[in-house]
Order: sequence, then structure tokens, then C-alpha cells
Amino acid sequence: MANLSDLATYLKDRIEILAQTEVRLDNLQQKFEMFNAEVSRAREHELDQLVKLTIEPESTLPPDYAQAVASEREIVDREFGTQLRDLAREQVDLSTKAEDLRAASARDEKELHDRNQTLDTEEESLKVRSGELLERIADFNKKIAQLGRSFGFFTNFFRMRRLAQTKADLDTEQKDVAARIELLRGQWRDADQRHHATENDRQKRWVEFETDASARAAKIEALEAHRIAIVARSTVERVLEARPYEPSPPHENDPPCPRCDIANPSANAFCHICAQRLREDRPDFEGSLGEFAELDRHFHRFGEAMKAGQEIIGLVRGLKSGLESLLESVEEMLASQHKHSLGELKLEVPQWSRDFGERFNTLCKLAHKSMGLHPLDFANHIGCQTELVFTEENITAYFELIGQQMSDSADAQW
Repeated sequence: MANLSDLATYLKDRIEILAQTEVRLDNLQQKFEMFNAEVSRAREHELDQLVKLTIEPESTLPPDYAQAVASEREIVDREFGTQLRDLAREQVDLSTKAEDLRAASARDEKELHDRNQTLDTEEESLKVRSGELLERIADFNKKIAQLGRSFGFFTNFFRMRRLAQTKADLDTEQKDVAARIELLRGQWRDADQRHHATENDRQKRWVEFETDASARAAKIEALEAHRIAIVARSTVERVLEARPYEPSPPHENDPPCPRCDIANPSANAFCHICAQRLREDRPDFEGSLGEFAELDRHFHRFGEAMKAGQEIIGLVRGLKSGLESLLESVEEMLASQHKHSLGELKLEVPQWSRDFGERFNTLCKLAHKSMGLHPLDFANHIGCQTELVFTEENITAYFELIGQQMSDSADAQW
């Protein structure tokens, strides 16, 4: 029977295996990315050579290739024109939206100014009325005071009551006028705040629309200026990518690649594994055609390999992160066990989880095994294992079974 310390040791061991796997996969990914960058540069070089050879008037091109280029050029040119028109419509739409915002801003600014003048006029009128009322109230206060002196209080009692009532009415009106003044000021503050909030948002959107419209205009200008070159390059690239290519298989006695030491057919210009150049660049049409075909195959397969590699690395990192979180929970339980002098918790890693955890070792061995595979073949080789074994259902069950064992043991023994 194991305890929490044994479980912590087990989890640390599994984390270490996954960490080694992650390091290995990261190193491989970096190496494959370097190969991919080399392939991209070499492919661009060969494509440039073929475009130049295709558009040169004195070039003698194979009839099938020349016909394919002529046919594809019409398609590419139409698509290019459609792209320009779409960009132009987008530019107009963005400029219109920006202008609408500018016009709305100017309109709101004028309305706010006009409203401010109206409110100012009304406030000034109310302030004058308030002043008049305060003066009348002061006069009434004096009269009431005079009538209330000595025996005049008795003789002028009813007159004083009428004056007091009038004075009370003036007080009420003055307070009403003061409240209306404050209400006007509140309305102005609210309107001003709303205006500034709206204007800030409007200004931000206006800048975005203007920036995007300018970007579209610049792109249209650049495309129009280089239309001939872009159409020619896109045409040649499409024709080349559509041409069938079947690589020759390597044989035992073929010369090895100087970088990865894998045998390559003597006809290869690039290593079929790491894409290392194996012979001098051929600038002629037939030579460039063959070299582009090799590189284009590498280009697309490397692209798939980079994506697959990142997915596998993400899986390993996710497993490691989950184990680290589980380890934190175990260490917290160990701390509680020690702090509160609880009995030593007895528990076992469920057998299903233990068997599944052993698959981490297999994954690590696959990552460290030198198999002489193309990066995509390597990623697919490991991917077959991950797709069959490291499914979402299995991973969830692995962690849940261990977590449930910890919870059940704590409930029963503590």
C-alpha cells in the first residue's frame, strides 16, 4: 500500500519523462523549422529562375508547358482583376464609413453647441429671476420684522400673516428656480459626458476605418504597379505545382546526405529527408524544373510537419501541466497531514492510470529514436500513437481516476 509521498514521487517521475519528451520534440521542431526555412528560400530561388526563363522572349519552352502557362495566365489575370475590384469596393466602403463618422461628429458638435447656448440662455434667465426673488424675500423679511416690533405685533397680526404667506410663496418659487438651475446644469453635464464618450469611440473607429482604407489604397497601388510581374509569377507557380512529380526511391548503395547521412538517389538535387542541397544549382529550364519539383514537395510536406509537430508538443505540454497541478494538490495534502497531525493517508495509483502513464515512456522513446524519417513522416509516426492512445477520453480518465482515489482515501481515512 502506497502513501501520499509515494504518489508525489510517481507524479514527479511522470513529469520528468514528459519534460524529456518535450525538450526532444522542441529540439526536433527547431531543426525541422531550419530545414523548412532553407526549403522556402531555395524554392523561391528556383521559382524566380523559372519565371525569368518563362517570360524571356528568346526562351524555348516545352509546348505542353507553354500551353499550360498561356491558359493559366488568363485565369490568373481575371482573378487579379477581381481582387483589385474587391479591394476598391472595400476602400470605398471604409472611406464612406469614416466620412459618415466625421459628419456625425460635426453634427453632434453643432447640436451640443446649440443646446449649450439654449441652456446658457435659460440658466441666465433663471438666475435673474432667482436674484429678483431673493431681493423680494429680503424686503418681506424686513417688513415682517418691522411689523412685529413691540405692540405692533398685535395690531399687525393679520397683515403679518398675509406677508408671511407671500414670503413663503416667494421662498417656494425661489427654491424651485434654484432647483431648475441645478437641473439644467445636470442636463448639460450629462449631455457633455455622453458626447465625449460617444466622440471618443467614434474617433477610435474613424481612425480604424481611415487606416484600413489607406492600407487598401496602398495595396491597390502596389498591385497595379506590379501587375505584370505578379500575374506572371502566380501563373508559373500554379503551372509548376500542378505538374506531377514522383520522387525516385533510394537504394542501399546510393550516396548519403552529408548532413543527415541518409542515402539519396543520384538524381536528387536535394536530400529527400532534410532537403540539404546535394549538387550545384542548374540555372537552365530543365534543371530548374526538376529542382523546383523536389523543393515544392518538401515545401508542402514541411508545412504539414510543422503543424503536426506543434500539435504533438502541445499534447505533451498539456499532460505535463495537468500532472504538475495534480502534484500541487498532493503536496497540499501532505502539508495538511503534517500540520494537523493526521494519520498517514494510504492510497494506490489506479492500475488503469498506471498502465496509461507507462505510455509516456513509449512516447519519450519515439521522440528520441533516430529513424531517418522525413519530418512529416516522423510527425505522422508519433501522431499515430497519440491518436490511438492519447485521446481526450483516455487523458480525462487518467487524471480523474487518480483524483478520485485521492478524494475517496481522504474521506475514508481522515
